[in-house]
Amino acid sequence: MQKLLIGCGAVILIVGAVCCGGFFWLSFQVSRAVSGWAESFEALAQLDERYPYELPEERTLDPVRLDDYLDARAQVVEELTRRNEIARAFLQGEPETVEQMNPLQFLREMLGLLGTTTQTIESALDARQMSLREAGYIIQTSYLTMFLGAEAGDERMESIFDQLIGSAEEVNRTLDETGTVEQQDRLEVEEAIEQLRRLRETVPQENFDLIAERRERFLEYPAIAYLEFLVLMGMENGEFELEVPAEVEEMNLNN
Repeated sequence: MQKLLIGCGAVILIVGAVCCGGFFWLSFQVSRAVSGWAESFEALAQLDERYPYELPEERTLDPVRLDDYLDARAQVVEELTRRNEIARAFLQGEPETVEQMNPLQFLREMLGLLGTTTQTIESALDARQMSLREAGYIIQTSYLTMFLGAEAGDERMESIFDQLIGSAEEVNRTLDETGTVEQQDRLEVEEAIEQLRRLRETVPQENFDLIAERRERFLEYPAIAYLEFLVLMGMENGEFELEVPAEVEEMNLNN
């Protein structure tokens, strides 16, 4: 009986140690992830100060800067695919990978994704001396060109726009099914398109040709359209403004 009691006590101690260790590990991982997220968000916000950008008077697209943006876009996808399993699954259209993860692996990957995404975007834009304001303008003007072209019956624009919409909605469905994103943070594609409609602007004819010439590049990583529609959804007064997450603001207040 004494041996049994000692054995049970040892098991309780081991389970307690594991539970406490798991709690402290989780607390440490969350704290580290949010801290890294805060730093990468601050770096992202500083791009506008480092590379000030004046919006063109007309809705023109500079072909060199459009290519720079598309290069940055490709870099973001490739980096996220390489560094994070959840990002890789969604960007490559393999949601079943996420569904098969055990809770601990899912948590680890999600925590890593917090800072990795903003850090990767900041690094890709910084390498091309591009501000968030300029990137937002390029995204909005590119999608506005596609939208207006599709509305006017330009089959080139309609084809690209429809495929990007389909890709964004597919990611949305997958996120819903896996419960990865809270309902209030869900992408509403129609709301993003409505933002384009509200602009009531025209674009130069050369924009349509530029987008058409880069059709394959826009469709090369279709799942990234999800992030671009999120940017469109977040546009205020025709410009993208970075919304700092509450967790980041809270950390700044506490420091």
